[in-house]
Parts: sequence; structure tokens; C-alpha cells
Amino acid sequence: METSMNNCGLEHGQGNSFLEPEQSKEEPIHTAWATSRRVAVSLLMVMVVGCCSLAAMVPTQSDVAVLGANSTISLGEARKDCSSSIDGGGWTLVRHSPPSGWGPFCDHLAGTAYLGPVGGPDADLPWTVPWTGSPSKFLFSFGDCSNWLVTTPAAIYGQYQNDPRQILSSSLNSCPYKARWYNRKMYTEDPWISVKDHPAIIVYGESWSSASHGCGSCKHEECRVMLKWHKGANVYIKWD
Repeated sequence: METSMNNCGLEHGQGNSFLEPEQSKEEPIHTAWATSRRVAVSLLMVMVVGCCSLAAMVPTQSDVAVLGANSTISLGEARKDCSSSIDGGGWTLVRHSPPSGWGPFCDHLAGTAYLGPVGGPDADLPWTVPWTGSPSKFLFSFGDCSNWLVTTPAAIYGQYQNDPRQILSSSLNSCPYKARWYNRKMYTEDPWISVKDHPAIIVYGESWSSASHGCGSCKHEECRVMLKWHKGANVYIKWD
């Protein structure tokens, strides 16, 4: 509209007598447009900086490669979950299996694997970060903490098959007891860690597939359903 009016004024020979009033009218419009543009650019800069800041909070493989001894990426400090009420709290979340299935992880809980992007205790995708040193305790728990157990590295590591392994406490029993687990080197799905003798109330599996027998030949679907009902499963560590 502005262009047609300028052309019309020139065609009728009104010259500057016509253009000057129009310029005075256009000036506040242009000023308002410039102001709006500056505001938009400022907002865009805030969004870009904000996104960069959020991206910086998500560790990459290069970030986790330089972690020192007895250190790991602490997600528990930024976001508390139900683990804070178990065994005095102070847990650091290092691994998560989503409601859709176990893993896939491939380090037999040695703390050497990385799978991102790193999420939280109820993420929709699996993730894990490495840890170094030797934690004093592990906590394995469903996402809603309806079933959980606390154990030691000595109980987890090594090769065993249907052997009794030490549990310090669990959602079933506040006193120490033993349950039969599996950790076979040749099976990528191991270790299988459960509140009761395997395969009852499994709270950790390294991986899962239709060919996997770790959940028990008749327990495959139950093994997955429990994850789905209880918001997946998490692994926590701490040093006492």
C-alpha cells in the first residue's frame, strides 16, 4: 500500500509536498518495526544461549572419558527421586533401562559403557555413563522403587550360574540374605539380578531379546511387563 501511494503522488506531480507528510507517518511505523525486530533478535539470542546451556549439561563421550578416580556424572544431585529414601540416600544414578526393555548394555556392569543421550530415572530411552573406582554399594531398583535391592560389587562380579549372591537389604527384606543370580561371561544378557531367586522380580538385566533365556524360559513376557508397569529400572552407586 505504501508503494502505490508513493507512485500515485509522483504520477500526479505532487512531489515533496506529498512525500513529506507520508515520511512523517512512515517514521513511527519503521521505528516500531525496528524495535520489534530488535526484540525478536534478543529473544532468539536468549533461546540460542539457553539451548547451548542445556546442551552443555548433557555429557558426551569425550566428557565421560576424562572422569577422575571415584567420580562419575551425578544426576541425583540435580533431580531427586525415590532412591533418596533407600539406605540413607546419597545414590548416584548411572544407568537406566526404559519400560520397553532391558539395556542394551555390554560391559557386565563394569562401568565402562557409554550410551546416550543421558536422561533421568524415567527416561523413554536407555542410557548409561561410565564410572571409575570401586563403589561400595549398588542399588538396583524399578523406576517407581516398588522393588529394589542393595548389594556389593563382590556379589555382582565374577562368573556364576544359579549361585546364591549376597543382598544387603531389599524391598522384600531389610536384613541381609542371599538370592540366586546369573553372570555368565558368554551371555551378553548377564548379569541377571533379582530380589528373589532368579527369575523372580528381576531388577537388572544387561540386555533382552526374544531369543534371550535370561528371564527364564516361561518368564520372558513377565520380565518385560514388570518394566512396563514400574517405569523401567535404574542402577545407582555410592561410596560409603
